[in-house]
Amino acid sequence: MDTATGFNRTGTLTRYDKLQSTIVASFLEALAKQRVWHWLEESKGYTVDGEVNIGTGRIDLLAESPSGEIIGVELKRASEFGLDRDVYAQTHRYIDSGALDKLYFAAPDADKLGTNPESDPVDQMSIRAISYRLAAGVDEDWYTPSEVITHIRDAISADFLAYSLEHRTVEDLIRQLLDRSPEDNEPISLDEAVQELRRTQLPEELGVIHVPIEKNGSKSDFSSLLTSGDGPMPSIVRDAEPVYAGDDTTGQISPTEEPSVRHHTWTHFGGIPEAHIPNDLDSDTPTRPIDILAFEGDIDPTAAVETPESNAVIGIEAKGESSFSGSRKTEQLEQFLATETLSKLYLAVPTTLSERAVTFLEKHGFDTVGLITVDDTGGVNIVREATHLTPKYDGYLENHHDRKVGYGDLDLPWLEPVSNLYLTDEEAERVKHPDPVAYAKPIIEAADLDAPAGSWIDVDDWTGAERTEDEFTKERVRYYLLRGVKAGPYLLDSDVDQDEMMGGYTRLALEWFEDTDEPGLKLNFGGGSWVGGYLWFTGKSIQQLLSVLLNISDLNGATIRGQGKVIDLETFPIRGDSKHLRLQGRFGEEDLLELEIRSLVDEGEGDEIFEVDLGSGEKAGVTAQFTEPQWYDLVATLDHLLAGGTYRGLPGEFDSTPRIGPLGEDTWDIGTDIEETSNPVSIEMRNSDTDFLRE
Repeated sequence: MDTATGFNRTGTLTRYDKLQSTIVASFLEALAKQRVWHWLEESKGYTVDGEVNIGTGRIDLLAESPSGEIIGVELKRASEFGLDRDVYAQTHRYIDSGALDKLYFAAPDADKLGTNPESDPVDQMSIRAISYRLAAGVDEDWYTPSEVITHIRDAISADFLAYSLEHRTVEDLIRQLLDRSPEDNEPISLDEAVQELRRTQLPEELGVIHVPIEKNGSKSDFSSLLTSGDGPMPSIVRDAEPVYAGDDTTGQISPTEEPSVRHHTWTHFGGIPEAHIPNDLDSDTPTRPIDILAFEGDIDPTAAVETPESNAVIGIEAKGESSFSGSRKTEQLEQFLATETLSKLYLAVPTTLSERAVTFLEKHGFDTVGLITVDDTGGVNIVREATHLTPKYDGYLENHHDRKVGYGDLDLPWLEPVSNLYLTDEEAERVKHPDPVAYAKPIIEAADLDAPAGSWIDVDDWTGAERTEDEFTKERVRYYLLRGVKAGPYLLDSDVDQDEMMGGYTRLALEWFEDTDEPGLKLNFGGGSWVGGYLWFTGKSIQQLLSVLLNISDLNGATIRGQGKVIDLETFPIRGDSKHLRLQGRFGEEDLLELEIRSLVDEGEGDEIFEVDLGSGEKAGVTAQFTEPQWYDLVATLDHLLAGGTYRGLPGEFDSTPRIGPLGEDTWDIGTDIEETSNPVSIEMRNSDTDFLRE
């Protein structure tokens, strides 16, 4: 491998996973795009346009050299090179367009690609999918396995087929999967399979451009990045090789459309492209982008709030000839002003729309909004000055976290703390219950179930529904990572039989029904179509479940009925037809099931409060334990939802749908480590050839 360029022996880019943590704010990619655009124009003499349709998709940048050569540039975060399977297909689509002479990918820190020896430069998931379709063709007698391998060997490079995937080569993987044809796979011709296999690696012709963006440097260093003429320039890490360029002229460079207007306005003013500002709309998303957020004076928005006489935050919204019409720009300008985060607000348009823009601003009473025009050479003119306002807010709240206007989740050491926080109605609701323990404890203490201590409650109100769970819209509101065992019939381990229960951790997905006459709840144990089981119910049964949970420390336990499915290892046809047993409502029939909840409070071992058991017998469904923090979280979640609360108001300080581990902490970042440490069997399943059996 050429570690200087980040390409391996097959000419494909390699992963550099460590870069993923260095590129966190979405606007850095937009900033890199503007810097590459400016570099191509000023240093290379290219004519450039952005977001151009080249027939097989829109490419970030399309550029024409003085000699007429057409190049395409796609901006990516460095961690996506050789990692995101969509990148592979996207690359080939661009090359197949016939509109380009060369293709480049550009990214911050692209110069470091290839330093990770544990690279995976092929799209293994797609190789599997193609192999399964080839297996279907073998089953249909379209060809034999030996004919498949011979054809692939003749058409695909030996280096690619010999590339090592964990413990086997690409060719070995294809051979193994030819013996397994999952149901519902359509056969594929050998020529089509070869074409698709070639798309599972990045093209050898692909070039790479490094766009230096150092986010951990000084304030002055970062300020230089926000100015087109300052800061380090991009450089070519690996030159692109020529690709086939036909007579396709789909990609047209236009100086009167929004990308060109936005870029040349940024070139003139500098600033943050696609900056983050508060969202004035009723939405679960507390932020929205504005095309450019430029600065006069200090680049920290706090300065414009505290000393507005010498600092300003300038918002600019760009429109082109195609995007000027309609009411969207009216709504955008109104909402930008409503946030009270801007010192000045401008509308930027091509010179051809100057008169229309003036009329528009006057008609809608935008007296404080200024107007910028951009001519076909990139020249910028301020037609009307914006009124200088005093911004009130320099930050906003996003899922319990303070964010600085413009910068979003980018943590820069020199940014001052937020002095005045913009709080949306949605975020105000979210922060009402930051602690699920504090929410649940008073409810549990006040609970009074009319049942003797140590008794067993039998809840048998649910008699079933004609519809199955897949017919309803559901919102997944919580995951729990529970200690326990689950049924998984395709367990591949030399020391474990396929009909043994899987130990370690069990995932529980808590899903809330949207379109039922009364609230609905689904408890989905196992996290896959062939693992564990699920049951669901509505209305009174949910309230009774909550009542049991509130009083579980005084009870022996309870039985609650619902309908759903479980994997039963005693009867599961390991080698036979099992499609009808898949754990979704649309496969087979749902049964009335019992969920047993057993108190563990008096056992005095560990921190488990209760145990749930779905499925009868020792080799069916799941058995899993809830710890005290998980108990509190479940109680708080169900109580909040039954009281009519919204998802944004669910207890806890979580950025997204959390997975609550045994300690009550969100385990999205460390869940994989937990499972690999405590459930090594899951690794075998993950690496097995039965991936198609699991969602």
